[in-house]
Amino acid sequence: MPSYFPTLENEAASRYLDDLLPVIKQGGYSPDYHFAYEKLKFPSHGYSKLPLSKIEGLREGLLEIATTYQLKDNKKKTAEFDNKATAWLAEQEVLATAEMFNDEVWAAISLSIWADIIYWRFGDETKERYFGGSRRGAIQRLWQRAYALDKGKNAPDRWELVEKLTEDNLVQIMERTSISGSPLLAKAVASILIEVSDKGLPYSREKFFRHLIIAFRLRNLTIDFHFLDEKEIRSEVIKLLPGEISAIL
Repeated sequence: MPSYFPTLENEAASRYLDDLLPVIKQGGYSPDYHFAYEKLKFPSHGYSKLPLSKIEGLREGLLEIATTYQLKDNKKKTAEFDNKATAWLAEQEVLATAEMFNDEVWAAISLSIWADIIYWRFGDETKERYFGGSRRGAIQRLWQRAYALDKGKNAPDRWELVEKLTEDNLVQIMERTSISGSPLLAKAVASILIEVSDKGLPYSREKFFRHLIIAFRLRNLTIDFHFLDEKEIRSEVIKLLPGEISAIL
């Protein structure tokens, strides 16, 4: 019988977060496994709840990374945490499921076992960091990066795209679902952006990316990138670039 994660709707998540934040700020937070298993929704027929041991493992692994990098306000360590957590999330077999595309699943597990880590990373100014959806969820966005930009277990530079892109570049790619929804396309755009930058980009990455997105939208009206293989996608993306850039690739 398949095992499934719990879910939590945003309205209920918002109420729960309001109760949690004062506890977190006072340093009294502890993961609420009871909440996850007794109060959250699970599929009602033909499924079993995900074993508690697997939920606990997700808590322990990410907490260890957060503790190692001591987030606070150090931007470099913040980036290091994000990169390390991205790679770690990719290795968790329990997360290799279509359920991870369900925003309500991310809301449930984020608030049940990672709320203090999210507070540590982002504070309490933006509630969306604790919920699923909008690609702003603190942990969900890292899993999405792994899904879109992972070069594969056998690649010697498996996480090059995640590690070399700036946070702004990563956000630009991931928030455009027409790109991030296709791992092949996302990797092509990311690798070309890095390659051009390494060879001496004549203007900023941001300007380059804006041009690429505009050209991509127009090209996407006449060609479906999802039906192309890796080499074909790279070729099509290069065609979208200004001549002085495509010439150096």
